[in-house]
Amino acid sequence: MFVKLHSTKQRSNKRLKNCGRSFLKDKSGATAVEFALVGVPFLTLMFGIINTGMYFYAVNCVDRGVEDTARYLRTGEAQKGTVASLTTVGQFRDMVCSKATNYITCNNLQIRVQSAQSWNNINAISCPTAGNLAAGAITSNDNTPITAVGTQGTVVLIVACYKWDLGKYLPFVHWDRQFSDGSALIQSSTALKIEPYI
Repeated sequence: MFVKLHSTKQRSNKRLKNCGRSFLKDKSGATAVEFALVGVPFLTLMFGIINTGMYFYAVNCVDRGVEDTARYLRTGEAQKGTVASLTTVGQFRDMVCSKATNYITCNNLQIRVQSAQSWNNINAISCPTAGNLAAGAITSNDNTPITAVGTQGTVVLIVACYKWDLGKYLPFVHWDRQFSDGSALIQSSTALKIEPYI
């Protein structure tokens, strides 16, 4: 009786050991476990890279719009009326927006211009992050002639302030300057001296 019970117990232990070994050797769920360990950091990294790329694309779009449009002021083409769609300061803003591609929302773009006869009279312009960004902006309703910005020899500072709405959907990203709703501020500027033109 004792021998039989002992052999049953040995068989039970042997089965348990075999079961444990087969469980440890079984690799059918290894891929799922590895993906669970690596997937979250990988997806977070990829999401961060995509968001950073979108941010720098928006910065590049605003920079391009400001630089391309400012060239018309620097060469005097805008002041001479060579560019038909650039005779007022309101149209200047519209042209910046159009050259910045469709990725930019025009209603979120503000252009600030400062001009003087020498660089000593130009002061830094900073974009506001409080209140309404459109306040004091050059808008399409501003019919001031573009010649009011300056003529030959005038130095000009142009600052574009853009409220990037997508920034508020990325709360884990730290923006240096942001609006109360979490949108990021993109600021682009260019300084120039208007060339002599006939």
